[in-house]
Amino acid sequence: MKAPVRNHPLDGRSETSRYRSARRCVELLGWIALSRNGRSHVEAWSFVPHPHLRLSQPYRCPSTTLYGGEKMSHCRRLGIPVSTVAPNGFFPRKRRTHRWSQADEGDDAIDHNSLEEHTPSEITAIPCTNGEAVSSNHTATTTSNLSFTPSTATTTTSAHGSKVPTYRQLIIFASTTILIWLSEPLLSLVDTTVVGITQQNAIVQLASLGPSTTLIDSLLYLTYFLAIATTNLISKGIAVRDYRGLQRTTSHVLGVATLLGTVTTVIVWGAGGLVLRNMAGASGTPELLAFATRYAWIRASVAVSSVVGMVAQSFCLATLNTRTPAMAVLAASVTNLAGDLALAPRYGVQGAALATAAASLVSTSILMQAVRRKMQIWRRMEVQGDPSGGVNEIRVPEELQYRDAAPAAENTTQIAIGNVEYDSSIQANDVLVATASTVPEMNPLSHQEIPLLSLPGRQDMLELVKLSGPIFFVILAKVACYGAMTIRCTDFGVVSLAAHNIMMRVFFFFGCFGDAVSQTAQSFMPATLYPKPSTKDFRGILKKLIVLAGVIAFWNCQVSTRILQSLGRYLSNDASIVAMMRDHAHYLGAALALHPFILLCEGTVIAARDFTTLVATYVVTLGIHFSILKFFCASFPAVWRTFFLFQGIRLFNFSTRVWRKQAAIRQEEQRALQI
Repeated sequence: MKAPVRNHPLDGRSETSRYRSARRCVELLGWIALSRNGRSHVEAWSFVPHPHLRLSQPYRCPSTTLYGGEKMSHCRRLGIPVSTVAPNGFFPRKRRTHRWSQADEGDDAIDHNSLEEHTPSEITAIPCTNGEAVSSNHTATTTSNLSFTPSTATTTTSAHGSKVPTYRQLIIFASTTILIWLSEPLLSLVDTTVVGITQQNAIVQLASLGPSTTLIDSLLYLTYFLAIATTNLISKGIAVRDYRGLQRTTSHVLGVATLLGTVTTVIVWGAGGLVLRNMAGASGTPELLAFATRYAWIRASVAVSSVVGMVAQSFCLATLNTRTPAMAVLAASVTNLAGDLALAPRYGVQGAALATAAASLVSTSILMQAVRRKMQIWRRMEVQGDPSGGVNEIRVPEELQYRDAAPAAENTTQIAIGNVEYDSSIQANDVLVATASTVPEMNPLSHQEIPLLSLPGRQDMLELVKLSGPIFFVILAKVACYGAMTIRCTDFGVVSLAAHNIMMRVFFFFGCFGDAVSQTAQSFMPATLYPKPSTKDFRGILKKLIVLAGVIAFWNCQVSTRILQSLGRYLSNDASIVAMMRDHAHYLGAALALHPFILLCEGTVIAARDFTTLVATYVVTLGIHFSILKFFCASFPAVWRTFFLFQGIRLFNFSTRVWRKQAAIRQEEQRALQI
């Protein structure tokens, strides 16, 4: 006979007597465990929605609240805070695999981990005289103070719990990264356009932008190794849940960024005039050098902000926070555009430099606010204690904080039931799994709060140099490769040099799409490599990134080739230059088709910290590249064929290393199974 049903008192839905009885029984066990003052405790409670209820917005309860037809005013007497209670039952049932959203102060970050699919049969509390209690699904441990803390709650994920993001998450992350990196060349184009339109001596001022922007951008690009190192360090720290290490790393990289920015400012202010005079050569008239020097000085005055902002942006991307960098880019774009329109008509290139400097300050301030908030969250999580020693399998939303929690007395047990404050960014179907665990003794060093900016000590500096040194070499190798191609093209005439410069600008523009794949790999791959590598997760995310890289490669190849073949007249008015670009567009398309796959494999190698392979690959490829350019390139097409060979060698070396890394992870797992 079907069990009778009645309306639930919270939302009018029906509830069978079977579910009602089970819920009340489990609820009663909780009151019994609380009233025994530590003589027994329940090790795990799973607060999941009742099958007949829809988990919607949290239901805020006053001091006396109807919950399941019974008053809960006695919760106050028992010391159970009831500031927030969700309208659900206490009936344990199957918890579906769910991916938490790493809600970080409003950012739309994505978590690497997911909950285990687990079906508890029952939860029982067995009083024991020896201070232990046994749950049907967990083994409880003896402790004097127990509390349910969401930020430190842990549970066991299955051995095959997936850490692979979805295609939608990868696309959102990569597309946001592309927009962030494309903003800088677009803003430079706006500066040039406004100065060219509003100034009477526009030719001289536009010519002065060439050496001055090259000097500033080159010096800032040489500091980009620190941003890549930041992504690697933060991603690994998040994967192993080392909260204090994350704070220390963030403070150190920001301190080093401040130091590098200061060095850049000193170099430009001290030797900028001499460098610009040598760069301008015979075209360096006094008027042109004056404009170029003033522009460089203004830009160099905010070099600290530029380098710190670069590191802070990489920090946000490493924490999978794309909203804050997007907001920073939007604010910087508006500031730069408004500054150009207001200052460039009156002050020329100096006004454009002031607008760019103001945009850099605005962007960095927004990014640093996000960094400060994140460090505060990590500080709270560190102070609360991490039962797993810094290696948790579940990342719980960090907005879940306790209010009105009564302090646990000595030799007592505290279980916080239903007093979780939900943030509006938490999805309605999220399920909170709270697990009682022992709170470890605080590390004395944890009382020392880490500052936002600090210089690393000797040991930390050596570790940072070991990580950033190879990346710095890679950046220099790429600059040397592109520079060698330009120098070789000077031997083939002005037309070839002009066509080469335009083709390189097109390559760098579409190269941002490939750089986004590298950033995505560096941000998501560490979760599959640390603390324990997983072949299934590694292969899963690698396959999805290969598909994403394939789409980008097809886009780069087709669109770049079509631009040079059909739209070359919009890039140059000279018919000979347009014809040369049209005849050799397929070389550019082929190089761009390989580019996303190269950076995918390179980003994976960096995420795995295989710097020996990284440095060795560029040493070999640079040697081959320079040799062919010097001894075997007798024409302009040969230069681009050599560049395609350079791309192919990189792809072969990096892809081979990634395949070997996957095989090593699989062998390690098989060896562990045999043991």
